[in-house]
Amino acid sequence: MFKLLKYSYIQDTRLDDPQRVELIKKIVLDKTFLKKVYQTWYALILRELPRGPGMTLEIGSGAGFLKTCIPSLILSDIMHLKGMNLTCEGIRLPVKNQSLKAVVMLNVFHHIASAESFFNEACRCLKPGGRIIMIEPWTSSLGKLLYTRIHHEPCTLNAQTWSFDSSGPLSGANIALPWIVFHRDRKKFESLFPDFFVRRLEPEVNFRYLFSGGLTFRPFLPGWTYSLVEKIESWIPGFLLQQIALFALIVVEKKTLPQCGQ
Repeated sequence: MFKLLKYSYIQDTRLDDPQRVELIKKIVLDKTFLKKVYQTWYALILRELPRGPGMTLEIGSGAGFLKTCIPSLILSDIMHLKGMNLTCEGIRLPVKNQSLKAVVMLNVFHHIASAESFFNEACRCLKPGGRIIMIEPWTSSLGKLLYTRIHHEPCTLNAQTWSFDSSGPLSGANIALPWIVFHRDRKKFESLFPDFFVRRLEPEVNFRYLFSGGLTFRPFLPGWTYSLVEKIESWIPGFLLQQIALFALIVVEKKTLPQCGQ
């Protein structure tokens, strides 16, 4: 039954094939329910953007449409894809010191093979008061169950470091990385990067993503039910949310410049 619900054309492409990114973008735009999930995520990113002048760089832009919300957005991806302003890795950003007011990403951080290198590079590029804004999978009790048993990406909860051997831009991952860095190893993060502080860590249930079928399955609910499901999710009490959240909004702000970019 589940096999019949899958998109065969996405299953037939390799994870690290640039063509797959184009297919993913088509799925996101064509599926009303999933597109609304992305629009909700983009609204959160917009809410957290610092005010005032400065450039905003998105990492891993290939499959998204955030530029429709932020026309001045600088698009980048690790793959050579049409429409990108930059082709680069998250650990090597070809921008000037203190030239960005924000670095944003959606479901990308857990694919960056060296989190420490990324934070050092982001620190170099961000202005004082600049922010890293990301929406990532979150390994709550329910998240751990789903991501370790169902999801195709690696989920190494007991990883001793924040890095991993990357097999490719999409196949290389540790889906538990956001939880490891910002929950399990929070004190380590604060010690290693004293010029950053975690401004916001906001877990969200987002069963809507599951109902949308994600990037693999056809929708389980029609698009018109989105607002209803969103309303039901808003009633979930905070203590339960911490146990069943599947994603999280994470905002890291640069507060001082003792070392970065000098």
